[in-house]
Amino acid sequence: MSLRVLYLSRAERFPEALEGFLDVVPGSHLHKCEAPEEVEHALQRGIVELLLIDADGGFTTAADLCTRLKADPFNSVVPIVFFSREHRMEQIATAFERGADEFLSGTQTGREQELRLRM
Repeated sequence: MSLRVLYLSRAERFPEALEGFLDVVPGSHLHKCEAPEEVEHALQRGIVELLLIDADGGFTTAADLCTRLKADPFNSVVPIVFFSREHRMEQIATAFERGADEFLSGTQTGREQELRLRM
């Protein structure tokens, strides 16, 4: 079993929880995208099992992407998880209103984030 994950972020480092999550799934592949257009292009090219979005950079643009993907019958099945190093209730609410499947924040331990990703 392998897992193809897209990560939308301009940050240099991946969240530790994601690294741990990928370690337990042999053959997993993480592809970093820096713009929503790259995500949409990657989704057109193949099957993706998870989209992780860094909510700390360009949140409005990322939320718009989430809305577009969840409105598309083909891409609506891809789980979308937002990640933020801080706990901003307004962002969390907006992400869920736009169709996000999960929101990981800095108030959760790395272990809790990893467990939430496994769900």
